[in-house]
Amino acid sequence: MNDSIFDLHSDLSAFANLIGRKAATLNRLALAGYPIPAGLCIGTSYFHAATAPFADAINAICATRDLQKPALALAAANEIAALLDALALSHDLTAQLETRLPALGDGAFAVRSSATLEDLPDTSFAGQYQSVLGARNMSDVSNAILSCWRSFFSAHALTTQAAIGRQDSAHGMAVLIQPLIDAECAGVCFTVDPVHPQPEVMLITAAWGLGSGVVEGRAPADVLRLRRTDFSAIERVIADKHVRIGVTDGVGTQVCDVPEDRRRLPCLPDAWLERVGQLRLSIEQHLGLPQDVEWAIAENKLWLLQSRPITTLPESITQAAHFPIDWTSEAERTRLWWFDGGTYRPSGNLLPAEIDLIQASTAGSQMSVVIGGGSQTRWRKFVHGRSYMARAKSTLSAGEVRIRGAAYADLLARLQAQDVLLWAHFGPEVVLATQRLDAFDASSADGSALATHVEDALAAVNRHWFIHTLLPRMGRFEPLLEVYAQITGKSFDAGFDDLPFLAQGAETMQTRCVEMLYDLACLAQVQPAVMVCIQQRAPDGLAQLRQMPEATEFLRGFDDFMRIYGSRQGPFSQGIDGDNPHLIALPWREAPAHVLDMIARYLPVVSQGEIASPHTARLRALREHEARIDAICASTQDTALVALFRTRLDYFRCDAACLDDHNHHIDQLSSGQWSQALIHAGRWLARRGDLAHLYDIFFLHVNEIVETLRAPAMIDLRSLLAERKAQFERESAMVTPCYIGMPDAQLPERPPAQKEPEAIPAVTSTRNTIQGQAACRGKAGGRARVVTHLTTLPDVEPSDVLVANDAGPIWTPIFPILAAVVLNASGPGDHAAITAREFGVPMVCGAIDATRRIADGAWVTVDGDTGVITWE
Repeated sequence: MNDSIFDLHSDLSAFANLIGRKAATLNRLALAGYPIPAGLCIGTSYFHAATAPFADAINAICATRDLQKPALALAAANEIAALLDALALSHDLTAQLETRLPALGDGAFAVRSSATLEDLPDTSFAGQYQSVLGARNMSDVSNAILSCWRSFFSAHALTTQAAIGRQDSAHGMAVLIQPLIDAECAGVCFTVDPVHPQPEVMLITAAWGLGSGVVEGRAPADVLRLRRTDFSAIERVIADKHVRIGVTDGVGTQVCDVPEDRRRLPCLPDAWLERVGQLRLSIEQHLGLPQDVEWAIAENKLWLLQSRPITTLPESITQAAHFPIDWTSEAERTRLWWFDGGTYRPSGNLLPAEIDLIQASTAGSQMSVVIGGGSQTRWRKFVHGRSYMARAKSTLSAGEVRIRGAAYADLLARLQAQDVLLWAHFGPEVVLATQRLDAFDASSADGSALATHVEDALAAVNRHWFIHTLLPRMGRFEPLLEVYAQITGKSFDAGFDDLPFLAQGAETMQTRCVEMLYDLACLAQVQPAVMVCIQQRAPDGLAQLRQMPEATEFLRGFDDFMRIYGSRQGPFSQGIDGDNPHLIALPWREAPAHVLDMIARYLPVVSQGEIASPHTARLRALREHEARIDAICASTQDTALVALFRTRLDYFRCDAACLDDHNHHIDQLSSGQWSQALIHAGRWLARRGDLAHLYDIFFLHVNEIVETLRAPAMIDLRSLLAERKAQFERESAMVTPCYIGMPDAQLPERPPAQKEPEAIPAVTSTRNTIQGQAACRGKAGGRARVVTHLTTLPDVEPSDVLVANDAGPIWTPIFPILAAVVLNASGPGDHAAITAREFGVPMVCGAIDATRRIADGAWVTVDGDTGVITWE
């Protein structure tokens, strides 16, 4: 290819020095599949040829002045401008343009500079060179190219070139020509906020019309600051956008009025805002540095107009935001992946053994898709220790999807006709497997036996997650919704929303766990010395209790509890090894202090008697639930319909109870038993000398663990473990993006115009109300206890309101002591909500940003009927 006019969507990697950084970056992104408008790029040789007759005079003008002084640079620029009045396009360039310009369409064009000094990692030259918008014909484009060329010698450009010592004659001006995107809205996204530099925050500005209104400050713009880790809004200022920059009938742009009903509307509805953020993070990952990205939206299509490195960030922030990705295929790279983890460890990165656990569960889940005839599956990818997932089509043919899916549906229908649940088949298998793993005697096992036990524990994870993925599909709720709709007159969607509230009332492994904890608190309360020991929450509390004769009855109950629940995945212990702290998930059996802590939370309830026991609270919630069911049945005189409704409701409630029970045996015990197997192995290897600390085993992969256990002599793992720990620390310092890969540039339809959304200023809003989703009925108030990570039990007291992002099984056993629960995320059908309903604890989920907006210690009122949270 000769240095003529380059097609922006051809491979121009060999010509990057001729087309300038701006065009080269767009070319690189276009080849990667990003939404870049078509374009032509005029290489720098045309600029050098056109300015060659004036070069000696220009150099003489510049040599006689100190261009770092603005006044002298302005004088030089004026003299050079006078010289360049005679600048013209060559006949060759004009002929090529006349031939190739029509391929860009017959609308307006954007003609932009792409200087070789522009958009560099250490300096951007932003706004110092010329752009011409709205060129309509060959004459307009020619004049625009000349304007770009002349701008290479503008006063600002001369000053900056002199300041950075880059006045080499090899530098020059390429020019980029693209169709002008007549944008509905446009703006700029800084993938890291350059104003208040924080590696976890991005800044987006958006205005109606062309993006020049934002970059030149000619149009009011919305300002949004989002967390990169979850895209939640930290600050949202919706401007009064009374004007926009639009296209004229000639060259240039014009200021246009914005209709009154759009002035206070956000340019970016939530779905569009998230897509803008996703695409910008994707560009940053592809280019390897935080980016300043100009974008535009037209006809529901998101376009990328420019991307340059942010040059003003401290190195520490740039490094933290740097998140390079190695893609194994184009199919991987061009898919959108979401972060799937990080609840327990703030940085989100996993230890090698934890990755093996997730891979085993994922493989089991994918097998259930194959067996059950699923048309969709999920891929999983680990990047810097973070777990990401993406949706994908299954490997089954269309026929296999139909045949296997129908066979699975037939099986469920037959079972329901016999009033049998799928868990009735799989449940005993899972329970027996967990019992066998619990019965393993580690005290007498050698390395080979421990290796076999580790293999068995991981195989159980794989098998049980195969079952786990099948079981949620067992809920044949359509028959229940059909009869429910006939009785209530509700639509399918409205009935579906009511499903979680129809299923409560069953006794489950979770409710028994809670009630056993309360019973243990009652036993402790009988003996003051036992109660005091538990209240002290000493790490060796259990050892102290075993030395106390008066604790015999309590310990008998405690040991019974641990036989049932000791393998549950529980608290996260801070494993310390030199300067490498890391959180290790322990089963309850390895952390008896955690269980004693849960019991301690119930001691004030037992002593004061102001809060009903969990058993009493559950029975009261059950009676209230049955009264609602009776009221539903009483609304019709059709006794046969009522009988059918109750039959199907009983089946559905058993189904829901099994869902909670399988969560105990699969989600909790499988993971806990895997951790327990590793800890058994870690102790043995630490005694032999392979490991300095038993928790170091989590820095090994399962194949390495098994090989080491079966080795006849000690293996020196110091170098490998030091490398793994250093890598873990480096990755922990990275900010975890909530998405990787490439999102779809085609946007959903803009939703109907609604009222102005609530602004979120940089300080806490004075409008102390959040509308969430009701998860458990009732209304209660209390002191807010705001908790952001699930590493251990939250610092709550009886009648507090727990405010958290989510609430896993570590916390749900203490729900009955709470006045209410508020969660940023979650939903009314998850296990936290199920537990809240069983014990009648008012709960609101989906209360977006509650942990940021509600101050710790504030008085909160939670309305579990309407989903409204207010605070003082």
